[in-house]
Amino acid sequence: GGFGGVDLSREQAVSIQVSGNSKKFRELFAEHDIRPGCFLLTPGNFSGAPADWKLDIERLPELGAALSEVGFRRLLIVVLPFDKDLAYGPNFDRHVTRIRQVADILLPFGILVGLEYIAPLTRRRGDRHAFVHDLSGALELRSAVERPNVGVFLDCFHWYCARERVKDLEMLDPSWIAGTHISDAVAGRGIDEQLAFERQLPGTSGLINLNEFLGTLQTIGYDGPVTCEPM
Repeated sequence: GGFGGVDLSREQAVSIQVSGNSKKFRELFAEHDIRPGCFLLTPGNFSGAPADWKLDIERLPELGAALSEVGFRRLLIVVLPFDKDLAYGPNFDRHVTRIRQVADILLPFGILVGLEYIAPLTRRRGDRHAFVHDLSGALELRSAVERPNVGVFLDCFHWYCARERVKDLEMLDPSWIAGTHISDAVAGRGIDEQLAFERQLPGTSGLINLNEFLGTLQTIGYDGPVTCEPM
């Protein structure tokens, strides 16, 4: 396809680990000049039942070792902006505990854990308990975790829906940024009507100022993956 790198879904990441062929994948990447980008952990499981979380954590050391051998050094964790049961404070505490567990397991493999906030109002509207949904909240969560390999994962769509600006990106240390998604918002919808699972190719509507977004990341020295994520 001509892309310079590849990200892995959770299922793809697990399939590499289960196959036991990390060396083969590393050689294939090198042969085709493909850079490993990010891999996804378990969207939603940070709010899941303790038993499900226990299974994820028990499998994580082998997964981290396998993907590290391929060359992956960046992990994406989706932080859902709501919870059906827990209020903000208890949910925050649970996330801190679980993210610390992940970070401690992956630190020996040199893997940076990126927290991605989900900003659209439509994603948390209703009677559920609201949770982290902007960059400041993600940074607060990162700070509370207190682990050197925990940072943030940026998405221009969420940056746009959170009504954030260049100044919000300028304060970031580029070493904290695990990865970046780019797309465009849907024309004819206001910011508060945008839907998380309906996005366009970058530059389609022009609603999101990608020149500002990517230009600022370049200015602060970000050198990680930039992944196209239309829905």
